[in-house]
Amino acid sequence: HISVLTGREEGRSRAKGPELPPSPLRQFANATVAAPPLVH
Repeated sequence: HISVLTGREEGRSRAKGPELPPSPLRQFANATVAAPPLVH
């Protein structure tokens, strides 16, 4: 899970903005990755 989060994190970080801290992005990615499985 960490590997996927890191990959998505970097992709979103570069798309949104590298100035943003990795902490919020990690929490957001965690919620996004933890939500789909429940819905699916």
